[in-house]
Amino acid sequence: MAEPLKYLVVCVDDDEAILAAVGRSLRREPTLEIRTTLDPHEALRWVGADQVAVLVSDYDMPEMTGARL
Repeated sequence: MAEPLKYLVVCVDDDEAILAAVGRSLRREPTLEIRTTLDPHEALRWVGADQVAVLVSDYDMPEMTGARL
């Protein structure tokens, strides 16, 4: 049997505790592949290299706003 299709979700936040909580809650969904990062530039590399279905981001981060990301 073929492995089910997974959608890539990238989560970005400068608060490690919030990022971990969001990642944990989304990992329960079997159709999602979750990547989390504190670094918005790393998230941009993932978006450029992979098929990202959803980007979840904090708005107010020190390096870059969520809107800019």
